Amino acid sequence: MIRKRNMRSKFMLWFVSIMVMGAIIDVSAQVSSLTCLVGLSCNPNPVTDIGNITLEPANVSELGGVYAGNCSGTDKASGINVNGSLYCSTDLTSAGVGIVQISLGAGLVANESPILTNATLYLQNAAQSVLGGILLGTNCSASSYFDGWNSNYSPRCTAEVGDISDVTASTGLSGGGTSGAVSLYLNNATSSTIGGIIIGNCSIGSFVNGFNTTNGVTCATPSSGGETFQLVDRVISSKTKTNVGTSWVDVYSTALDPEDTLMNTTGMTDFRLLITVDYVGTGTHSVNLNQTASNVNGLWQFNFTGDCDPCDSGWKTLPVWASSVEVFMESKIVSTTAGDDPVFRGYQLWLR
Repeated sequence: MIRKRNMRSKFMLWFVSIMVMGAIIDVSAQVSSLTCLVGLSCNPNPVTDIGNITLEPANVSELGGVYAGNCSGTDKASGINVNGSLYCSTDLTSAGVGIVQISLGAGLVANESPILTNATLYLQNAAQSVLGGILLGTNCSASSYFDGWNSNYSPRCTAEVGDISDVTASTGLSGGGTSGAVSLYLNNATSSTIGGIIIGNCSIGSFVNGFNTTNGVTCATPSSGGETFQLVDRVISSKTKTNVGTSWVDVYSTALDPEDTLMNTTGMTDFRLLITVDYVGTGTHSVNLNQTASNVNGLWQFNFTGDCDPCDSGWKTLPVWASSVEVFMESKIVSTTAGDDPVFRGYQLWLR
């Protein structure tokens, strides 16, 4: 709306702002009248004093506003008509533009086939020549294991390998069975049957030379000029004696060391002692195997200034104190130089 500033015939408009459908028209000049053309309607036309300016609806040949409106159903807006209303068209369903239908292949099932609108699609159970789902609720038995699928997609089960179904006792054995926990044991031997060995010992002065028909031991005495040897003990345990000193000390003196050897000389007359020592130092080293209780009775003393690998006493007659006795023995070591560090490796004791 334009208001006349004075009644003179010349219309003086220094600044007029007109809001038309959200647009602001600024007029800054000396205007005597305003005439509406295409798309606008003025009342009066032209406006010379006071009037109204509005936007015309669109038509075939004229610009104008747009009608409020929506396309119906599944139609879509694809343009504006000449009167400003929406131009609506249907969705295309021709090939290459959208999905016309879905056809089902192997292993699929739907409640409508082909699918043109809405349907439920699911995987069918497998058949011999058709892919599909896996059959549920089918398990292998406790004595078999799963190793694949059958042609109908049910589990393929195979009996476990290695289960014992029958245990039969053969030569020299007794027991067995076909169920539950079974036992086998070794028979006593006979003249014609292999079996176990009967526990037994030969008397002093004789030796085991075989087994009889009941698998008891057979004993024999040495022939004239023959000898019977007995290994009393063999110790292999490395022990470094740092700063060994000049007084006799035990070679094995800490917990779990092989400290004592039991020696029984009943029926024996001779002994043989072998020792292995890594010589480290400058003095003369000495080693002996002493009676534990007395700590002074010794079998044989070795004196050496180099490695014993091994040192061998050779066969010696048992001393009087060691005749027909059962005593514990222990190894002792000493050096003439206190700062020596010999490494005792082990020993063997034989009797005959």
